[in-house]
Amino acid sequence: MVLILIAFSYHNFRYFWKNITYFYFVSIVLGGVIYLWNISFPTTLFGNSYAMNFFLLLFLAPIAIAYYVRKMKSLKEQYNLYQEVSFTLFKRKIKGVGYFDSGNCLTYKRRPVILVSKKEELKGDENILIPYQTASGIGILKGIFLKEIWIEKELWRNVYLGIMEEEIALDGVDFLLHHSMMGGSDD
Repeated sequence: MVLILIAFSYHNFRYFWKNITYFYFVSIVLGGVIYLWNISFPTTLFGNSYAMNFFLLLFLAPIAIAYYVRKMKSLKEQYNLYQEVSFTLFKRKIKGVGYFDSGNCLTYKRRPVILVSKKEELKGDENILIPYQTASGIGILKGIFLKEIWIEKELWRNVYLGIMEEEIALDGVDFLLHHSMMGGSDD
């Protein structure tokens, strides 16, 4: 575990757990294959078992490392889309995790709309109705106007929060951020 922390650092538990899982998976597979080769082939074929292990690792390790690096690169790209979000609503500080959703193009009065699942802590003065259109139909979201919202240390002003009836299906995500907010603050 210390090797994983040193090599990849700790971002969140899911990222850490996937690194550990891949590390142990590769270790177990390589160890099992080496054990199988030591049992299956006599040592006279390569001279001794160490030479056979060396040749086996020479061919299998690059394949396993390439697979691991490819998976970690895609995982890292995905985690770059996760951002810390905080704002004040009805004198309460609310924090959560936002995800830049390339499909969220919803605007209201030319301002971006951040989507959130219906939650108890967001109930209050929901007097804005935000119309939307999707491939499956037309609808109206209850909305809240936010004067300020912080997205990963970037300040955004005059943003709308659209409250969805459905739950967000991404692990650990509380908000679906508008795709235009990915570039930085609007100041």
